[in-house]
Amino acid sequence: MISRFFSVIITTYNARRYIEKTITSVLRQDFKDYEILIVDDCSDDETIDIVKKKFFDKVKIFSTKKNFGGPAESRNIGIKNSQGKWIAFLDGDDFWFEDKLSYFNKIIISKPNYEVYCSNEILINTKTKKEKIIKHGPFTDNFFENLLYDGNKLSPSASIVNKNFLIKKNIYFDNNEDFIGVEDYDFWLNLSKNNAKFFFISKTFSAYVIHNKNITNNSKRHLTNTINVLNKNHKYLKINDVGKYSARIFNVKYSFIINQIVRRNNNILLNFMKFFRYSLRNPILSSKFILKKLK
Repeated sequence: MISRFFSVIITTYNARRYIEKTITSVLRQDFKDYEILIVDDCSDDETIDIVKKKFFDKVKIFSTKKNFGGPAESRNIGIKNSQGKWIAFLDGDDFWFEDKLSYFNKIIISKPNYEVYCSNEILINTKTKKEKIIKHGPFTDNFFENLLYDGNKLSPSASIVNKNFLIKKNIYFDNNEDFIGVEDYDFWLNLSKNNAKFFFISKTFSAYVIHNKNITNNSKRHLTNTINVLNKNHKYLKINDVGKYSARIFNVKYSFIINQIVRRNNNILLNFMKFFRYSLRNPILSSKFILKKLK
């Protein structure tokens, strides 16, 4: 059994339009000490046929026993079957630039006392054709609290994680359906509360592709499951600040409403801003209004 420096875990579900570009972006890396594991969540398209036909001798293929509706279980299968010292996640519709692994390797050697390394990534919207650099750092000393209150600052496709730390602390992705779409947020919180150290690289090595089939495009489920993550993790705060936690829940729901308003009719935004100003003066009444709208 050959040990590798990086284990690249590519999770797929109905990714036939993207998977060839995704795998090719790994094979073109200028650092070659890696293995590629494809873990499929019971696709019902030609994803695995494409992988077998074009890359059968370059990857290891695994599959979940049933469709989980998200990448959590697929990533767990990849972690358990990996041989590398470092885990590098990549979704089946995203891709890397060719110097990602070589640069991360240099950083690991020069800055060895960290369990997680994360860089920026470029956001590509296939519908609008717009691109935007997303910054995932820098990180603060009190990272768990900031992650909980300020939201997810990390991306799996832009990060690598120390495998030994995951195994030692028994850290995996929660495959409960209550966390679909936000399983990575819960994963980073789990790492943080187990005292993992995070290092931010202020460069861009990966691309996150937005399209109609993305899980995160389901904004109402994303809202509900984000709140599930917050409810699960806020009890681990050393000082449980009820005010901050309530404000975080309130802001999550507000973001959802803004998203819905903008999607349906931009002209309504002015009325929303009036409601926003009103809510600052009457938080209890406005919260009841939001909860009523979400039912």
